[in-house]
Amino acid sequence: MGVPDRHLMAKVVKGKGQSLCGEPRKALFAPGQVGPNVRNASDDKPWGVVEKSVGGLSIPILSITRLPHPKDPGWAGFEEKLIELIYDAPTLIIDLRGNGGGDDTTMRTVAAYLFGQDAPTAVEARIISKTPATMALWTNDNTFEMARYRRSGDTAPHWLVESRSQRVEQFQRAERGELTAEVEQPIEGGLPYNPQKAFGTQLTF
Repeated sequence: MGVPDRHLMAKVVKGKGQSLCGEPRKALFAPGQVGPNVRNASDDKPWGVVEKSVGGLSIPILSITRLPHPKDPGWAGFEEKLIELIYDAPTLIIDLRGNGGGDDTTMRTVAAYLFGQDAPTAVEARIISKTPATMALWTNDNTFEMARYRRSGDTAPHWLVESRSQRVEQFQRAERGELTAEVEQPIEGGLPYNPQKAFGTQLTF
């Protein structure tokens, strides 16, 4: 199975036997009319918590306006705060309005905490392209991100410099023909959802 539309990666949906890219993927989405995020999306930090008073209760809204790499310093303290909110808050609202997407690794972590197990997923595999052109694009992604830090007068974080170094090495290996052009990576989802496992014996219906 090829990766269509010059994508770097495709996801195979269970029972479909096909990847969702290009027009089939776009057809799944419709423009939303849900208003702006509760927090200023121009804030450099990807997340924050806003408290709203509802019926005499203080309800936390976990605002996530962008999804940078999980090692991005902007995520500092996020996981600890998420755990605190899940177990201490009367309820939790997660506001993703205005989020243009990005790296979904952190959101899978969020889902795992909410479900108490690997998050259920309809995706059964990823097909990852590892051609020289693909590896060059991955390397450029890091290069542009490092340039963004330089333009703002900041030093690129260590994880980003290391990631680019690794991708340069992968690019060189791909040019030498040492990498398989496409790799299918199975994904194990946490099905079925077990709410007792997620929240313990305190949860009753």
